[in-house]
Amino acid sequence: MKVLSIVMGIIYLILGILCFITPVFTANVFTYIIAASILLAGIWMIVSYFVSQGEDSFIKKSGWSLAFGILTVILALILMFKPDFANVVMASIFGAWVIIAGIARIFEAFALKDIGSSWGFVLALGILTLILGIFLVCHPLITFVAIGIFIALSLLFEGINFIIMGCSL
Repeated sequence: MKVLSIVMGIIYLILGILCFITPVFTANVFTYIIAASILLAGIWMIVSYFVSQGEDSFIKKSGWSLAFGILTVILALILMFKPDFANVVMASIFGAWVIIAGIARIFEAFALKDIGSSWGFVLALGILTLILGIFLVCHPLITFVAIGIFIALSLLFEGINFIIMGCSL
């Protein structure tokens, strides 16, 4: 277990370094993985519609599952074959996620204030996160590169974690 953990850590570190060197490529690969996952989900919905048991089944009664499956496959194909569009979409989703996180932090700060706890730092972080999210939505290329860097850092941190765990076993 010790050796496996250290080997995994080294693999993660190498992947993290490669991702850090090529963040745009990393983000592109991530986009294709997401698109492939969406494609599989759409295919599953379509297949489920046709193999569902009998005319009484919930899936057969509603053609919505088939329609949604077809739309899901179309979305996946657009993401796969229009990478520039897919990159903007992924960047926009990430930026929107950061905006929502900032808003959540701001509300958390006021909830902390209501219970008499320290809240100023949380409010400041919420405002900064909100500003960052707005910036990311307005600058999708920077956001796209940031996604690649985020993946790289995650791999690096996990690699370090695996190595530390392996050495402590």
